[in-house]
Amino acid sequence: LAQSMDMCRTAEHAQQALQGQLEDSRKHAEAYQDQLRDLSMKIEGHMAHEQEDACLVGELRTRIEELKHAEANSCSEVQEQQIQASLQLELAQSMDMYRTAEHAQNALQGQLEDSRKHA
Repeated sequence: LAQSMDMCRTAEHAQQALQGQLEDSRKHAEAYQDQLRDLSMKIEGHMAHEQEDACLVGELRTRIEELKHAEANSCSEVQEQQIQASLQLELAQSMDMYRTAEHAQNALQGQLEDSRKHA
């Protein structure tokens, strides 16, 4: 009976020790689950940021292409405006030369008429 009582106590102590180890293992498992959840959330956050960054890079590339196109169009417009200004300048110079020639012709015609009158 005494031996059975000792064996019962020993078994009870062993059961309590195992229960303590089981409780410790459960706490460690919960801590690991918390850490895994935190890491998973961080990874998801980083993946979301990477996706946002990729979208932003795509938008920036599109905007750069739009600006390059606009710049090319702007350069073409500036060149066209320069050509138009050059043509307008040439036209104005031609008009001035025409008027000068017209005045010279009128002056010569006036001198010719004066010469005829005196003659």
